[in-house]
Amino acid sequence: MAWVFYGFQKLRYFNHNNSVAKNTFSIVVPFRNEEKQLPHLLQSLLKIDYDETKFEVLFVDDESNDASVQIINDGLKNAHINYHILTNIRYSNSPKKDAISQALKKAQNDWIVTTDADCIVPRKWLSILDAFIQKKDPKMVCMPVSIIQKKSLLYQFQYFDGLSLQTVTKGGFGNQKPLLSNGANLAYKKKTFFEVAGYIDNDIYASGDDLFLMEKIRELYPTKILYLKNREVTVLTHCVDSWKSVTQQRIRWASKTKYLKEPMLTILGGITLLTNLALLVSFICCFIFPLDIAYFLSVIVIKILLDTVILVSETQFLRQKFSLLYLWISTFIYSVVVVWVVFNSIKGGYEWKDRSFKN
Repeated sequence: MAWVFYGFQKLRYFNHNNSVAKNTFSIVVPFRNEEKQLPHLLQSLLKIDYDETKFEVLFVDDESNDASVQIINDGLKNAHINYHILTNIRYSNSPKKDAISQALKKAQNDWIVTTDADCIVPRKWLSILDAFIQKKDPKMVCMPVSIIQKKSLLYQFQYFDGLSLQTVTKGGFGNQKPLLSNGANLAYKKKTFFEVAGYIDNDIYASGDDLFLMEKIRELYPTKILYLKNREVTVLTHCVDSWKSVTQQRIRWASKTKYLKEPMLTILGGITLLTNLALLVSFICCFIFPLDIAYFLSVIVIKILLDTVILVSETQFLRQKFSLLYLWISTFIYSVVVVWVVFNSIKGGYEWKDRSFKN
């Protein structure tokens, strides 16, 4: 936790100047049955403050059977945005990787920016990214993602879980050890994608379009993967709407880590499992061994305090309000979810978007 916190604080905030737009972008949005969320994304795309001749939007339909395609056409028919709706061509075990690969074959611009259909992109997204690229000359740029808050335990848990992942992401980059990235807000050079042969050799795994690609680019350009720390490029994403979806989503995330080459991810995963298992055991032991309750409570208090310090730092960066009560309750739920997810991810099977996957 100290290593993560040190890296988080060390990572410098990027202050941009109003530079002349130079780079061109192809925004890639894979989607499957997102008729409820797509209107929010479309509205945010229309508000992007960037030269409309310098970016395009490539939507990739992954076998949707709802009104998603019609919603995109209706939402953008009178706009000046250059957009295309492509049909995903499946050839691997990973629909999303197939969709992104399909889009890159059609992309007209130098830089690829990926996001999800259930996201809201910020107005200065491309202008700040452009300034960062001009100044830093990276091959891949990772950017912040935040969960849209709602007042219920289900949504608050996902919000704090998202904060923890973002903190570890920033901590890794601050320590010059990139560990995580998020495909909901990720940019890379189209040329670089083809240089590393895209998703070849890892498209047998259903998830991990972001991490596997980052790993391949890091092998070729170890110093050219950078993090853009600026709250104005934060992409907002919606939560899933059931506890079953929460666990399935995290099993999907966790199932790919055993195939990644970075040993630090395995170490952090092991520490996370043991720490949260210790919290659950300590909680149970408070009732089994009441004479030693102070010892077990100390473990719980230390864990909660560390979580609070780390996550409060992330909320301050994002300038977001939060509830301490939900945070502390989420700590216990998180421990249960972590233990459950780790043991179920070993099997590698999960359900996502009405499909079953097995890695």
